[in-house]
Amino acid sequence: MRSPTVRLFTPLLMAAMLTTLAACGGSSSADQNSVPAPVPVDTRTPATPVASTKIAIEQKASGRIWVVNQDNDSVSVIDPATRQRLTEITVGAAPRTVAIARDGQVWVVSRDAATLSRIDPSSFAVTVFALPVASQPFAVIESPSDGKLWVSLQARGEVVRINPDTGAIEATASLGANIRHLSMPVAGDRLLVSRFITPPMPGEATDSPRSELSGVQKGGELIDVDPITASVKSTAILHASTMPDSQVSARGIPNYLGAAAISPDGKEAWVPSKQDNIFRGSTRLQAGTTTPEPNLTFETAVRAVSSRVLLGATPAEDRLLRVDHDNASLVSSAVFAPSGIYVAVTLETSREVALIDPLNGIEMTFRGGARPQTGRAPQGVAISADGKLMAVNNFMDRTVSLFDLSALTNFHQAVVNPIADVPAIATEKLTATVLRGKQFFYDAFDPRLARDRYMSCASCHNDGDHDGRVWDFKTFDGATPAEGLRNTISLRGRGQQQRLLHWTANFDEVQDFEGQIRTFAGGVGLMSNADFATSTRSQPLGDPKAGLSSDLDALAAYLASLATHAPSPWRNTDRTLTVNAQTGRSLFQSKGCTNCHAGEFFAGTNPDLNLRRVFIGTTKDTSGFARGLPMTGGNAGINIPTLRDVWNTAPYLHDGSAATLSEAIDAHYTYALPQLPGGAPTAAERAALVDYLQQIGSEDAAF
Repeated sequence: MRSPTVRLFTPLLMAAMLTTLAACGGSSSADQNSVPAPVPVDTRTPATPVASTKIAIEQKASGRIWVVNQDNDSVSVIDPATRQRLTEITVGAAPRTVAIARDGQVWVVSRDAATLSRIDPSSFAVTVFALPVASQPFAVIESPSDGKLWVSLQARGEVVRINPDTGAIEATASLGANIRHLSMPVAGDRLLVSRFITPPMPGEATDSPRSELSGVQKGGELIDVDPITASVKSTAILHASTMPDSQVSARGIPNYLGAAAISPDGKEAWVPSKQDNIFRGSTRLQAGTTTPEPNLTFETAVRAVSSRVLLGATPAEDRLLRVDHDNASLVSSAVFAPSGIYVAVTLETSREVALIDPLNGIEMTFRGGARPQTGRAPQGVAISADGKLMAVNNFMDRTVSLFDLSALTNFHQAVVNPIADVPAIATEKLTATVLRGKQFFYDAFDPRLARDRYMSCASCHNDGDHDGRVWDFKTFDGATPAEGLRNTISLRGRGQQQRLLHWTANFDEVQDFEGQIRTFAGGVGLMSNADFATSTRSQPLGDPKAGLSSDLDALAAYLASLATHAPSPWRNTDRTLTVNAQTGRSLFQSKGCTNCHAGEFFAGTNPDLNLRRVFIGTTKDTSGFARGLPMTGGNAGINIPTLRDVWNTAPYLHDGSAATLSEAIDAHYTYALPQLPGGAPTAAERAALVDYLQQIGSEDAAF
């Protein structure tokens, strides 16, 4: 049970209470000359806007810093005065966010364990509450007004209100796929939910993507939920940018939305994200013409942006004040200063912090010009109650960077002084090679990996997952035929699955990404130029690259470590298939689906890897090339994708042209494929097949 709040009473208020009681015919201890009891006083810390975060500072003098260590299954406590880690506390597997309640209790959600942990701030004792199995909880916050907890269940597309004393779920809001971060103003009268992955845009699977459908704007989604009824009130759309593609700006839609940083007065919020340019690439057409767009470049593909949302009765984006942070591809987190005069944001790929002037919607210029440097992959930022200390979680350096903000807070000078980098963990769980590879995966600061600090692997594969986008990869360098419209593939669970990679099996080793690092991200490369230029090594299917660069091999080792698929959240609580899914499993066999989707990974069992590509009639002009040849005739086959955790990888097919599993099933029957006996499924059969597909996760045995 949670410790009760201590309340004090004043004699004046007590006297008023007794007078009221007497007027109603009651008696009081005052009649017996007793000493009046004290009036309740809230001893908790003052209420402030809250947002889900990986790092938090206790809002009191010399407050300690709490940070999650998602690869170490732990939470660390850091003393900013001594600049030392005080302790590291084990919690459930893969913790994602931490929240410090106003009564001092600390809450942590663990994604893979599906648990909510309460930590006593004095004894560090941990109490664990179970959440729905396989629900992938990600965010936790405490309501500033009533002390209730709110947790996002990413796999189920739900946000739940939780009783902090019992851990019981009191209300559920079903919001659809890919919800992640949460925010709430001081009043506690609205819950802002960020949809991490932006839904497919109209025409995104074609040569003419659009930002609206029937006059309705589409884009990133910040959902306004009523905390009382747990129902959606409205959705603020973060619109597609129409800024020109240049060295300092680009078109695109906000994606990978982080937690909205709400101003102290509750009137506005700033939403961190990246901006994906799905409108550019030589397969795409310029609006209203048949003229191809220019090729994607490292500085026009993905850019870091912060978007302002006005929190009126119906929240709406202020489109005039979006900040495009040059030379970076992702804003991973944001927080308002307690004074409200600036917003601090972390730029993940460039290892930097930026400050936004929220009044004018511009990035502030620091004295000396350069942004403050952090460690690798900053993913969380917190500011102390007095505004004089900033702490940044450097995810891939396993450190917390401390900065002195005194000049900024006291004198409004754009000066941020680094104090120290404090180690967050005692013993690293990942092997040295896998950790080094993961550091490369998240980084664009290293010029070997990217040009001008833009594109990291994680820019499109956060946490090894996908970004829901269809990219135009027809050419990288303006000359070499590459692919065409391609749906981003999740890397999780694929590490040990197969040797040939991508939709067209155009890579035969992970080290082939060296070519993309050089031609797309603009990096110098992890291999030496001499090794890369030898024989056919520069070609994806050429001479092997493995063994020639320990750093490139480390990157491959990290990808190989992503060998676990997520369990399905849609099964029975005992992890068995539902009745309808069992029917779907039988249909999956009788309809011939196992002709291609068989084996341990539901991805075929043909021992000749060069013959894995299968033609199912989904290729078209926009599909471009496969292995350097147009995708026509015998070259039109697609590398069979795994169906494990397919519930989590929409949209479907190589060009993302199927928004749902039902549409993906229908696409297989469009061309009356001979390997699919029994004809197209009925509506009931299709529903059963969908239920089965949604329940193929880490649990299901192969046929």
